[in-house]
Amino acid sequence: MNRKVLLLVKDIEDASAQIDALLHFFTVDDKLILAVYQEDTETDWPFKMHDLGWPLLKEVNLSKKLLSSASLKKRSKAKWMESSTFLDLTVIHRSLFHNFAEQSAIAEILETIHCPIFLMDEHQTRFDEIFFSYNGTGSSFDSIKHFTYLFHPHFKNSLLNLVVKVSDKALNLENCVYDYLRLHKRHFAISRFFEEDYDQGIESLLDTSSSPLVVCGGERHHHINQFTHYSDHRTQPSSMFLL
Repeated sequence: MNRKVLLLVKDIEDASAQIDALLHFFTVDDKLILAVYQEDTETDWPFKMHDLGWPLLKEVNLSKKLLSSASLKKRSKAKWMESSTFLDLTVIHRSLFHNFAEQSAIAEILETIHCPIFLMDEHQTRFDEIFFSYNGTGSSFDSIKHFTYLFHPHFKNSLLNLVVKVSDKALNLENCVYDYLRLHKRHFAISRFFEEDYDQGIESLLDTSSSPLVVCGGERHHHINQFTHYSDHRTQPSSMFLL
């Protein structure tokens, strides 16, 4: 599958290392657009955009090449957000997220951009376990579908866990989610927590995994805040895919 991916970086000097980490999960068949943070811009969109070809990505001095290469035409925030509908994924390295989230303009972009977000731990080269969060809503199941479309080749050796937030609707539809996941992986675990115990429950599951990924949909602000707070206290890598 060929994917169109937007990578947000804070500094052009760090782009090479972040792209190298990205290649654990993406290939030269994917199209990469690089968004480099700019302190002062002529528009309300705080990034300089580069549409990168893979020959350029293989350059030893990538940061120097980017400085001399042409960037995409400047556009307003509204135009870039509109075009994000046609992206498969936006990727942000987790170590940069706090820096971005402290700036209200970027925090708003991350909470409203019209494609899934991959908060990627740059030290993670595989998914040992994947935790699918399901609360009975369409958005939580859509996140599971989007993830399986985009990353199916990368979790054939992973342990899958369906983590259900207990409600009448979630329990009624649980078998439908179960049947869908069995199309991709025959065996997986199921855990259930009531709403008041859910956040602590899923964190307790993550504590037992050396290299987990969490897949969530809806309530983007809540999920991002919870995950970044949790991952800051981990000594091992962890990532999140969020619709």
